Amino acid sequence: MKRNDEPRKIWSQKDEAILDRLLSSAGPPEALPADLDRLRRTVTDRWQASTRRETEPRQSHWEWWAAAAALVPAILALWLFLPGSQEQESPWAMAWQSSGPVEISGSPEDGILPGTQIATGPGGRISFRLEGSRSLRLDEESRVRFASDRRVELLAGAIYSDSGDRGGPGIVVSTAFGDVHEIGTQYEVRLLADDLRVRVREGRVELSNRRGGKLQDFRIVGGEELILKADGSSQRLDHHPDDASWDWTLTTAPPLGIEGITLEALLERTAREGGWDLRFVDASAKTSAQEILLHGSIDGLGLWEGLELAMEGSGLRAQIVGSELIVEEVRTTN
Repeated sequence: MKRNDEPRKIWSQKDEAILDRLLSSAGPPEALPADLDRLRRTVTDRWQASTRRETEPRQSHWEWWAAAAALVPAILALWLFLPGSQEQESPWAMAWQSSGPVEISGSPEDGILPGTQIATGPGGRISFRLEGSRSLRLDEESRVRFASDRRVELLAGAIYSDSGDRGGPGIVVSTAFGDVHEIGTQYEVRLLADDLRVRVREGRVELSNRRGGKLQDFRIVGGEELILKADGSSQRLDHHPDDASWDWTLTTAPPLGIEGITLEALLERTAREGGWDLRFVDASAKTSAQEILLHGSIDGLGLWEGLELAMEGSGLRAQIVGSELIVEEVRTTN
């Protein structure tokens, strides 16, 4: 048999798994040589030498493992040095809609990264899309800093958070008064001249106040607001979810995608955005809404305009009466 002096690579899926384990268990890489080409040649030469077949029919796997282990520091050093080899930080939020003067540090088109600061001027508002159906909205003359993927620092003005239909850990809004933790909710945190106001539209939040060297914990539920004063005193008030003071949140509300959903689902989303209770006049109207499947888009339209367009030709109509969104069938007269 003719001897083959050319280096041949020994590779299999099993070997690949072994190398993966070796890479995972390797310690910090050695210092990088100044000459990248020399590093490449070193890695190549040592790899070829370790995988060369001589006259033996089969190389011991123990020898192969030892050779691969010797290469781990050099391979890691090369991987870390090559451009784009390290994982890039992923944005945890994207700007959704804005109006009026808004300033965003960094590159907004790349998403909102930890450290990003955002400020709105008079008449300026902006909303952000988070994972799933979560959203944040910033009122006019407000300023925030995104400290991490779960913490937002409110420096001025007001922020509105909507957890959507998503569970799990929520957003923490940090202020000079303390931290507001959401527990599946829609709520607003607003810095007033000397006070902090937390209003909950739906669900509940918890406020931890650490001012004045003492710890105070407050729980605020839907329909309540808490005003925390600079001296540590507090006041609780009632409010209604469809109060006009919530209207600013609709100016940058996320678009209600309708493709492939039922009319009933759109009515539920609309009612939640507006703070209304959804009520069908009778079972027939509810059944019709459940059976109608929507297609197309209502992006760019206001909350009510979008609903009216989606309901055209459905045989149903909706109207606001008090705090209710009432849906009924359209009766035709002969």
